[in-house]
Amino acid sequence: MMRVIDRYLVAFLGLIVLTGMLVVIPRRAGELPPMNAPSMELDGWVGVEGAPDDILPVDERAVDGLRRTYRKGEATVWLAVSRYPAANGPLARPALKQIAAIRGASDVTRSALTVHPNGVPASPTSVGVISFRHGGRERSVVYWYQLGPDVIADDYALRLRLLLDGLRMRSRGLVLVRVAANDQRPPDAMLRALLARGPQEAR
Repeated sequence: MMRVIDRYLVAFLGLIVLTGMLVVIPRRAGELPPMNAPSMELDGWVGVEGAPDDILPVDERAVDGLRRTYRKGEATVWLAVSRYPAANGPLARPALKQIAAIRGASDVTRSALTVHPNGVPASPTSVGVISFRHGGRERSVVYWYQLGPDVIADDYALRLRLLLDGLRMRSRGLVLVRVAANDQRPPDAMLRALLARGPQEAR
């Protein structure tokens, strides 16, 4: 009886070790496929390179990415797209505290928003929203993860997907998309355009 238990224990410990190896070994940046970046013109929005760090913080964990400022009339939208190693380790995943500039902010809340991407009315997509007050001004950062073609809004769901990909020896590029505006929340039209033609990775 003890021998049977010992075999199960050894198998269980082996599974834990294997899972840990799959989780923490990232793919090198040079092995990542090229990003399919969004257009500099999106439904009337015209973009230029760069976005303010004090609104969309830079995450040092990202291996590459892009930052843009889009304008349409008097409205301004800031976009940050960051790519990460295909790993589920705590030092490889996007840093939650770097999604929005909430340091020193008050009234911080997290919620979800349903967006209907352009051209796919039957496919609503859920994205995350971090709202806060900073310097007497209300602001919101809308964000989502793209794991291959899949859009993921929940941080815990992302960890589970990465873990399952690791167990299946499946490596897909991970991208974090963040959008902020000079109003309280980025306009839905911009979010729909980004989700419809956004930065999916070539596969």
